[in-house]
Amino acid sequence: MARPLRLELAGGLYHVTSRGNRREAIYEDDDDREAGLSLLGKVCNRFNWRCHAYCLMDNHYHIVLETAEANLSKGMSQLNGVYTQYYNRRHQRAGHVFQGRFKGIIVEQDAYLMELSRYVVLPTIWSDLKNQVFLASEKFINDKQTLIDKKGTINEVPRLQKRKSPKTLGFYEAKYNDPKKAIYNAYLSGAYTLK
Repeated sequence: MARPLRLELAGGLYHVTSRGNRREAIYEDDDDREAGLSLLGKVCNRFNWRCHAYCLMDNHYHIVLETAEANLSKGMSQLNGVYTQYYNRRHQRAGHVFQGRFKGIIVEQDAYLMELSRYVVLPTIWSDLKNQVFLASEKFINDKQTLIDKKGTINEVPRLQKRKSPKTLGFYEAKYNDPKKAIYNAYLSGAYTLK
């Protein structure tokens, strides 16, 4: 299975999540939460990140952060790696604490920052998620598409993430007078099912 595309931008805004291995708890008490937040502060300092919002759940966390440099993966490796060492030492365990790689979604700051911050603190904006990595307008995605095109030669990048943003169904409806032709051409674009 292809690994999700990881676009790292200087000045990028991200919604980052990471879940406990086998969906188990990663914070068992307030001491764990305090250690996690303290570590987040240190990582933000070290990697020059700005944290806009966070939420620590029992078995996962959400962070909305802005990277001044293109260093999201390095910082997340530090955050999850050092927390894993702390957690295993404190709870006398060994092995993975987090399930797989962290998930990082690029967010268009002007349009989605406030709504995303509300979601992280409360919840439901995922219907606007595009290509598994963008929470943004079509213009923002098209501006960033060149980064995907450059990485597009990598076999690991899933086909869905390489695809340009699809035309809306309204586009096909306006272009073709016959509804069946509109549906057929929308289907041929690869962005829509026949349903």
